[in-house]
Amino acid sequence: MRSHRQDVTWAVAFSIVLAGLSLAGCGASEAPGARKIATQPAAPAGPRAGSPATASFEATVYKTEIPAGRVAGLDDPALAAAAGRGEDLQRELARLGPTKALYRASQAISLTKENRIRVGGRKPMVAASRTGPRGRPIRMVRYHDVGAMFRIGVEPIVGGPVEQVRASLAVEVSDMAEGRVEIAPGEKAGVIHRMELSYKGVLPVGRPFVMTAVDAASADQDANAAAYVCRVVLSDLK
Repeated sequence: MRSHRQDVTWAVAFSIVLAGLSLAGCGASEAPGARKIATQPAAPAGPRAGSPATASFEATVYKTEIPAGRVAGLDDPALAAAAGRGEDLQRELARLGPTKALYRASQAISLTKENRIRVGGRKPMVAASRTGPRGRPIRMVRYHDVGAMFRIGVEPIVGGPVEQVRASLAVEVSDMAEGRVEIAPGEKAGVIHRMELSYKGVLPVGRPFVMTAVDAASADQDANAAAYVCRVVLSDLK
């Protein structure tokens, strides 16, 4: 009889525990004075501790009027090797054809998001010309946005060499030049050349990197095409 009563007591106690657990799972009201434990969502992952967050970005876009027979001379690695300074690269490009620096950019960039840098402005271009009542030429001028848009995404290579980063670069270049259509004696209408240079991969830190593109459609009557060359240097990772 005593053993039977103990069994009944344990059974009742076990049932009470199960009932309490069921009520808690069903959202039963809390007992007065119960302490609530607040939970917060995990903070979004940021840059790794000790990883650089900024860098210095410098870029120059050059334009070279290059004969078709010399296009093969636009070898990116070879140009990069000769591009220790901007003047050195410009001198090397001048061996291929008339060269000038079009646009320059220099500023700090973030290593945690995409950066955009815009250089350039609006420039007038003669679109048409006619002779006025007194024999004077009347020109119709239009303004166009020309320049370079740099899109830069850079991230350190975790566990990799400090002198390299992983990068995604894109440069949209627009440039004004003389066209082929004559609108007045000795005067030709202007045209806008647009090109995009891009690269995705490993980028050296503290050393020049070169991208090139040739606008074959821009070839003039002498078969000279416009080649656009961009010299990039990434440094001072902090």
